[in-house]
Amino acid sequence: MKSAAFSILALLSLPMGVVMTEAEETRGDTLVAMVMLPSLETGPSEAIVEAYKQRRGAREEVGEVTLEQEILFFEAGGGRATVAKMGAPIPWSELEGPCQTSWWWETACQNLEAHPNHFVVAVMGAAGDPLDAALQLTDLVAAVLETTPALGVYWGSGTLVTQRELFLDLAREADRETPPIMAWVDIRVFPNDDGTRTVFTTGLDAFGLMEIESEGARGESEEIWAFVQNLASYLLNQGPVINDGDTVGPDAAERIKVRFAASIFPERESQVYRLEYD
Repeated sequence: MKSAAFSILALLSLPMGVVMTEAEETRGDTLVAMVMLPSLETGPSEAIVEAYKQRRGAREEVGEVTLEQEILFFEAGGGRATVAKMGAPIPWSELEGPCQTSWWWETACQNLEAHPNHFVVAVMGAAGDPLDAALQLTDLVAAVLETTPALGVYWGSGTLVTQRELFLDLAREADRETPPIMAWVDIRVFPNDDGTRTVFTTGLDAFGLMEIESEGARGESEEIWAFVQNLASYLLNQGPVINDGDTVGPDAAERIKVRFAASIFPERESQVYRLEYD
């Protein structure tokens, strides 16, 4: 299992005297993603703002834009959007695990191990709930991808790497009803010796939700993955509406009991949604 915690990649000095770590800014009213770049020369430009405005349209007013010391920031959605060039790679110790387990990006390790540069992309103090903030950050990241030769995205709270074109495809269809779970939440499924599967998520806690786990899931891995993805999407839309003892299922014929329980992983201190298959 990958750790959901960040290493401290850098201290990012932002305008208005705010100093924060990337780890700290994945909590509270700020969300952060990182965009890996193939060149040290690439920095943010105001073209990102124009692409962002095109994506957000009339939904959001964009305020004054400032670009200084290779940090772009502007007011948007009642908060502040920031794109900062770090001029260094994300430490490989942070990326290696996500790259090795990214089944949808088979060449992730090859493509990303030697990347020389990355941007920290953040939305801070945005109005709305965590889902709105994540959609705003997704649009900002997509704007960066559209205007730079980016390699891909590291969504830290989900410990996920996503290649450029797939992230853009997911962002294109993203809204509250169809959140881009693949870019935000890692869903891992492993076979057990008895024919069942172990499944767990990483990334729901960033939305104020418990993670989903089961040690005895039944069915094919693809079916279990799709069911957990749909369940995660439902929770993102509706909030923590599932109670201890409720039942859920992919169809009317299968009912799976949900328990609030300790995680199967000792390093996770919070309770999880434990799926119990009869």
